[in-house]
Amino acid sequence: MYDIKVYTTGPDLGTISNGEVTVNGVRALRYSGTWAAFQTPQSLLTSPLIQRDTAGLKVLINAVLNKQLITLGSTGSVSAASVPQGCSLCIEAYVQAIGQL
Repeated sequence: MYDIKVYTTGPDLGTISNGEVTVNGVRALRYSGTWAAFQTPQSLLTSPLIQRDTAGLKVLINAVLNKQLITLGSTGSVSAASVPQGCSLCIEAYVQAIGQL
C-alpha cells in the first residue's frame, strides 16, 4: 500500500466530523476537519486530519496481496443544514500487488 487520500468536491459544507473510511466493512481510517481543508486531497501518510486504524488497513493489505476485490465505504457528518447536489467525498487508495503471471 502506498497511500490513501480523502478529498471533497462541491460547495463548502462547513465542518466534517465522525468521518470513517471502511475496507470491506472494517474501519481503516477516521477523518475530521473543515470541508475546505479536504478540497485539497488529504493523505493518510501526512495529514493530521486523518488517523489510521490498523484493523482495516490489514484487511486492505491482505486483499491486495491476495488479489481480491474490495469495497471502500465512507460515513460522516457535516455541519451544513442541507447537502446540495454536486457534493461528494472521494477516496483514493494507491496500492500495488506484485505477483507472477
